[in-house]
Amino acid sequence: MTFRKAILLSGGLSMIAFLVACGGSSTPQTIPPTIKITTTVGTPQSAIVGTEFTTAFSVTVTSNGSPASGVSVTFTAPSGEPNGTFATGGATDTETTNSSGVATTLQAFTAGTEEGSYNVTATTSGAATPATFALSNTAGPAADLAISSGNDQDPGFGGSYKPLVVQVTDSDGNGVSGVSITFTITGNSAASGSFTGGATTETQSTDADGNATVSDLVANPTEVGGQFTVTAAPTTVTLTPTSVTFIETVIIPK
Repeated sequence: MTFRKAILLSGGLSMIAFLVACGGSSTPQTIPPTIKITTTVGTPQSAIVGTEFTTAFSVTVTSNGSPASGVSVTFTAPSGEPNGTFATGGATDTETTNSSGVATTLQAFTAGTEEGSYNVTATTSGAATPATFALSNTAGPAADLAISSGNDQDPGFGGSYKPLVVQVTDSDGNGVSGVSITFTITGNSAASGSFTGGATTETQSTDADGNATVSDLVANPTEVGGQFTVTAAPTTVTLTPTSVTFIETVIIPK
């Protein structure tokens, strides 16, 4: 063997060893498909607490851009409040995509008892991110009335009282907005109070938390101290109780 042939043979053997070590340049590389899951219908939507959402949740699963049929999809509700449950009473519903890559919940989904916004997610194997459904539980009809703050105050002669606040809630304790509440002052011969301009009544609507507030109550100047009342009652609905009463005090300086 000539020196030149020996060099060529040695180089060829080195190249073969390199290719073997690297798995060989002819070995095909397997590229996993790109799996995506996206919402189809069912978001956003809302339902009154304790009632079913009207539209089922639906997603589409694709593999490299083409519909993926026969794929398992799991829809999951949050464990904490606010939330909702599927018909079986659980937090999940697992369905399979059809020939169009679409999976739809077959179980009805019912809003929980606490109002607020949350997400239900849909996941499938291989998808980097879940599909998300934006949901909201809304308060039920107004049912209850209670004093939140401002009762039993004594700001002194001619002083201002801290805000008087009542809350309207549904049967599950969620605040109900937009309820009109009228506050009425009932004085006596010894003591009384008034709202802006000397008014004895004032009407306010409940806010997003179900609170109706008056913040302009003052003690009328008087020569005799004592107590008077402020009654808060709804103007268009019937609640339990039908009204609540604040008892306030006027103190005469010595």
